[in-house]
Amino acid sequence: MNHIHTAVDKYSRPNRKYYSADGSMEIKVNIPNNKIEFITYIGGDGYSAPIIYKLNYDNATPSGAGGCSIYIEIIRVVF
Repeated sequence: MNHIHTAVDKYSRPNRKYYSADGSMEIKVNIPNNKIEFITYIGGDGYSAPIIYKLNYDNATPSGAGGCSIYIEIIRVVF
């Protein structure tokens, strides 16, 4: 299955990524599944950070059906 979306209008694509200016954070948005992933690079960027902090926000349940789920995990810690 091919998951590459080549829509000319970038706002019609189902997945989006946003980056901070200094490279210390990125946000991934999955619009069809209503999920957001926040990745924070502590002490560097995505290639050099000794600590990576990831927060998943899942609001896939319909409105009024009872809240959302938040998952937090630390990906990498280097001493």
